[in-house]
Amino acid sequence: MLLNDGDSPPAERIYGQVLHGTLAGNTAITLLIEKRDGNNIGGNYFYDRFRTPIALSGTLTGQLLELKESSEPKPGQPESDATLRLTRSGNELRGQWASKATNKQFDVRLAP
Repeated sequence: MLLNDGDSPPAERIYGQVLHGTLAGNTAITLLIEKRDGNNIGGNYFYDRFRTPIALSGTLTGQLLELKESSEPKPGQPESDATLRLTRSGNELRGQWASKATNKQFDVRLAP
């Protein structure tokens, strides 16, 4: 018997690569995140249907990524307060998208 025989392969890096997944189970999204200095992270995501980039900035604490939307609001609309709270599980990111302003919360799932 060999040591590590049958172990799963090491987790892929999530930084600097395109991740695809869903929001609310059926809305296709694409995400790119980058590690910055310290525990700061940033990136962009978009709804595949619209392809309009939404800027993100936030922090990484252990396996938890907390990202806030930081895109410019459209004229006459308030600034977004939406956040993504994602936990790394192997090669996947899973968590929630939430907005206090709209009182909505949706599951998010992403992978390379």
